[in-house]
Amino acid sequence: MQNKINSIEKAANGKNIQEIIQIIRSFNTQTLEELKQKDKYVPLNIVHSLSDQCDEQQHIDVRSELQKFIIDEKQKVLLIQGEAGAGKSTLCTQIVQQYNNTHLIIFAVLSKLQNYNTDLIHEILSEMRLSEKDVLTIQTTNTPIILIIEGYDEVRCFKNLYNTNKLYDWTCKVIFTCRKQHLAQYQLYYKLFTPQNSNIQEVFEEYFIVPFNKDQINQYVQNVIQNAQIEKFTIKQWNSIMSGIKGLDQLITNPFILSIVVQIIPSLNSSTRKDINLLQIYETFITQWFDTHERNETLNVQSESINNLSSEYQLFASLLSAKMTSVNKSVVEYKQTHKNQWSEFFDPNNKKQSIIRMGIPLNSNGTYNSFIHKTIQEYFTTLNGKTEILKLVAQDINCIFAKYLIQDDGVLNFYKQMLSTDQNLQDLLFKVIYMSKGNKQYEIAASNAITILNYADVQMINKDFKGIQIQGANLSSAMLNNCDFSGADLTDVNFAQSWLYQCNFSNSIMENISFGKSSYIKTPRNISCIALDNSQQVLACIEYEQMENNKQFSYLSLYCPKTKKILLNTSKQVASLKLQNICFSLDNNFIYCTESEKVLAFNAKTLKFAFKLTEHQNKITSMQIYQNILVTGSKDNVIIVWNLENRTIAHKFEESCNIQSIAISQLYISAAMSNNSIKIWSLKSFELINTIQAHKNKISCLQFNKDVLVSASFDQSLIFWDIQSGTNMKTINCGENIQIIKFSNDGILMVTGSNENAIKLYNVKNYQVINTLDGHTDNIGNIIFNNDDSIISSSRDNTIQFWDCQQQLSTIQKQKPSHTERIRNVVISKNLQFVASASNDTTVMLWDAQSGRYLNKFVIAGNKPVLCACFSPDSATLACGAASQQIRVFELSAFKQQKFIKTASAVLYMCYSPAGDLFAFSCEDKSLVILEIPSYSVKFSVKCKSFIRRIQFGSNSIECFNQENQQIRINLETGEETESSFQPQNQFEVNSSTVTASQSTSLYLEENGVVKWVSGQFALNLGKCVFEGAKGLTEDQMQLIEQNK
Repeated sequence: MQNKINSIEKAANGKNIQEIIQIIRSFNTQTLEELKQKDKYVPLNIVHSLSDQCDEQQHIDVRSELQKFIIDEKQKVLLIQGEAGAGKSTLCTQIVQQYNNTHLIIFAVLSKLQNYNTDLIHEILSEMRLSEKDVLTIQTTNTPIILIIEGYDEVRCFKNLYNTNKLYDWTCKVIFTCRKQHLAQYQLYYKLFTPQNSNIQEVFEEYFIVPFNKDQINQYVQNVIQNAQIEKFTIKQWNSIMSGIKGLDQLITNPFILSIVVQIIPSLNSSTRKDINLLQIYETFITQWFDTHERNETLNVQSESINNLSSEYQLFASLLSAKMTSVNKSVVEYKQTHKNQWSEFFDPNNKKQSIIRMGIPLNSNGTYNSFIHKTIQEYFTTLNGKTEILKLVAQDINCIFAKYLIQDDGVLNFYKQMLSTDQNLQDLLFKVIYMSKGNKQYEIAASNAITILNYADVQMINKDFKGIQIQGANLSSAMLNNCDFSGADLTDVNFAQSWLYQCNFSNSIMENISFGKSSYIKTPRNISCIALDNSQQVLACIEYEQMENNKQFSYLSLYCPKTKKILLNTSKQVASLKLQNICFSLDNNFIYCTESEKVLAFNAKTLKFAFKLTEHQNKITSMQIYQNILVTGSKDNVIIVWNLENRTIAHKFEESCNIQSIAISQLYISAAMSNNSIKIWSLKSFELINTIQAHKNKISCLQFNKDVLVSASFDQSLIFWDIQSGTNMKTINCGENIQIIKFSNDGILMVTGSNENAIKLYNVKNYQVINTLDGHTDNIGNIIFNNDDSIISSSRDNTIQFWDCQQQLSTIQKQKPSHTERIRNVVISKNLQFVASASNDTTVMLWDAQSGRYLNKFVIAGNKPVLCACFSPDSATLACGAASQQIRVFELSAFKQQKFIKTASAVLYMCYSPAGDLFAFSCEDKSLVILEIPSYSVKFSVKCKSFIRRIQFGSNSIECFNQENQQIRINLETGEETESSFQPQNQFEVNSSTVTASQSTSLYLEENGVVKWVSGQFALNLGKCVFEGAKGLTEDQMQLIEQNK
């Protein structure tokens, strides 16, 4: 070992490894001294999946998880995601502090680097005055290395820096931090961080920072009080102020926002306002900051004749931030030795400028300059933009707002905050859009204006956008019903998931636009199932016609997945076969299908019958193939393993019950039995490995993913099983019956199809739903991965659809408030102010009934669907009933829970009496319960013979309708059934207005047959659009338009 060190010393020209390590550690210590955050630091909590964010039991102290990552020999890359201000940077400094004496930590802030794409480590080390030879010395050290790469989002990066910097040549752990909004655009984001040719599941780990809980908030405030940073202030006073300002309790779960609020607490204490938003917090903080620095600069201000220093501060900060944002910089490098584009802000010889700069919330070490937090830069950029919008309306085109496209999610969010309180700004933005008509100079400004309006969820219905120029605008998920875009320049505009019903695009320029989806194959008959050959060039499909007397005729068809054109189909002579299940042989020469108890093989080039495999005595229920091994399971209780090379039986498993589903992998065979159990065998020896007592209901499908088996059931759950131990690794409650499961080749993506017409794409690493693919209108028949980059799906709606997994989703698509699962119930309040939607995603969302604007989300714990909701007659409270055996009542004035009611089983229906003195609900156990308001105490309960689906109050009785729509009347005094006449009290109805759940996860309000608003995530709507004379549309887009007419 000593000889090795000596040789290294010689190679480094006298600078040995210990000296190098000391230099790096001293550099890190100096960085920590500059930040000085340890007196207030509160440890963060993380989750491995965003779906666990609302479940505090899944929250883990990040310190313990970090230790696991550091010592795990297989894991190489850690991605830490969080909101802006969630504490990512502070966490990085804590990692440096914790491991600086035991590890060699190289800390890279991407926004400070010039060559981060290919020379990241060398640039950081050269800043420490280490040579190329020193770098080689570090590579040979036995000291464990941690490379922290902070701010992946701040350089708008979408490259795999691990590979471009050849970090696989280093023996080190790599930690990336990134805003989660940045990566939300890219469905396969994990590919941006993983080493080439590696097992992603082994080498890649990710954490999501969760917002502060109440204990963490109190601990932070207590730390600040103990360090005398709030004079004469107590936790009791803090909680008193927090409870008095609506909306503040949610905002301060963000650590950076909390740090601001702590500093402006005196201003909030004396304020008479009853609510507050993010923009107002920043305004108060900046005003206080400027006032403090202005008082400290009195003498300097007089000497330089500055009249209003606070105004100068704001102007300086706004111009600097806007320029930095426009060139995609969050850190500016300025050296005094030579002037550059930043001299107007950082020239030390300009005394007036230096005085003003001292009052700006900047971090500066003489060379590198940045705002104290990226959100401060975004705030000032937005203020500058508002000023420039006024200039634009006055026809002053010389401003930054008209020179670069706004893409920063943080900037757009501040504009959204502004628009929520400033109607005039909305009017000004529309004026900017209209000023682009025939004036190319306003093109970028108009694109920014319409993007901002869309991000703020402003619905642009019936607008005259004739001739506007909005190149590069983001109109994804926009509500543009009945808009006139004729003659407009729409080059590079993103229309993904937009509602474009009855829009006029005639004679518009539509070069390189995006509709967010491709055209599909429309088949003349119903589709049973599909299969893709091993070259991904041919798509085989079983189509069928249902005839009289339950007779079915099947057809085999071949399509080209690229052109979506038919290649070949079977003749009518073959159509008499009732075909099911389909797969290609390894050499693509044969297509295998099942017909009753037989396996039929067809020539894949001609579709003529070739041969059959017969052994089963009853209908084959499932068929799977792996290379030259075909496995079939049947109602005859037998599983047969076929050797396709010689068409012989390799093995038979004789079971005691029907086979429901089959799965096969390189190592295993598995079968789901009709008794709801699962068996797993070795493919090599056919020995039984495990028997699992799996689900409470029928198992619908199985699928292997390396050493994990996943099963889906009609109990609406997905379960991940460890093959060797048979233990349950993870259960996902889907709220719907999953019928298909498929995995990508790398094992990271899982796609499911359900009887609710929904296709969901999951990240298997964290069990998170990446995307819900809406488009089919009937049950999903089959799903196929095509080279891991795209998905092909078939449905009983007679379509085969194509989905791009690599497609980047805009931040607008991802940030729009929306349910992620099917909506079960929609209700509107009596005062016509609110709409509530209950969903399988365990939430109830509240919307403004007049505009469709999102107001709030109520999460119902229990991880099961919310089945119903109802408003009280005074529209003051909202009751939510869930399958998790509970009712929660929320007070709408403060969005807080008022009452929790535990029920015996899933809640099916709820109803308040018109007077608001009684509350009724029915449950899955066939009970009907009447409660007295306001105590919510039980007045009586009744056991019915069947499920109660609807309830109506009368003057002295209650009328219920069961699932057979039979009426049951119950006396409100005695709780007994009665046959007396029923006189309904005045029930509330919404005249001429209908709120409807559209597709699966969105809503729309229709008044007198006209759509007024749409909320949530909705699929692209091109109905009744006009495209005559439109230029630049691709052949596929033209086909998509034709299909959506």
